[in-house]
Amino acid sequence: MVYRIRLVIALLCFTLLLSCKEDEDPKLYSVFDIDSPQLGVTKTIWLYLPGDYSQSKKSYPVIYFSDAQWIFETNPNYSQEMHVDEMMRDLEREGFDGAIVVGIESDEGTRHEDFSLFWNKNHLGGNGQAYLDFLTQTLKPKIDAEYRTQSDRENTCIMGASLGGLACFYALTEYPDVFGKAALFSAALHFNADSVFSKAARGEVRLDAKIFAVVGEQEFTHLVNFPEDNQRLFDILKSKSRPPENLLLKIDADGEHKIWYWQREFPGAIQFLFQ
Repeated sequence: MVYRIRLVIALLCFTLLLSCKEDEDPKLYSVFDIDSPQLGVTKTIWLYLPGDYSQSKKSYPVIYFSDAQWIFETNPNYSQEMHVDEMMRDLEREGFDGAIVVGIESDEGTRHEDFSLFWNKNHLGGNGQAYLDFLTQTLKPKIDAEYRTQSDRENTCIMGASLGGLACFYALTEYPDVFGKAALFSAALHFNADSVFSKAARGEVRLDAKIFAVVGEQEFTHLVNFPEDNQRLFDILKSKSRPPENLLLKIDADGEHKIWYWQREFPGAIQFLFQ
């Protein structure tokens, strides 16, 4: 009798395990490695393809998104993920034509180096040109060759948060003929503030570039004022003869320097930049 009870329990557990596996959502992304001669490292790339990619023959815009380690999955260094893949699927179900998302995994120890173009006052950073060269000269050619992309600048977007947002700004100034769209989530402009504001004042951002930015009023300390820096940048950009519909800066009272905030604002970025 005891043996039969144990057997029944084991079968029930096995059936439940199979049921759970069947209910698991399939991964909406793939991962591959690529050597970067510019950075001298191997970079891990996370790739999202639209839901109808395999059934269609159409080409798609491409979003290059820094810090891939938390945009699709939860990373041990973070308590949250941004759920970009699931949100892209939801947007597609709501009528969005879709976009390929190319996430570039960053090294926590070198983010400040890779995402800044110059040293800051503490002599940190300054390897951003190599990072942008990698994106444009190694990664983008591979993506365009292997996937059905709309490779023109109007359909090539770069996104990033914090220092990744700083890198987005520099992508617009250093490769203006490659990137035509950008989303800056809580951009850490203070890290290279002098160059950011001077480049914007010199008109190094093309007038037809489309830029979305969000920042929270909670992102303010005695050392750094994220809202003030982002507002200053947009004031400079608006002072040029550019179409006002190409710029959107949102400053939210409840916004914090956290992933949940960038997740909440992501659909708005897609709507502004692509729809």
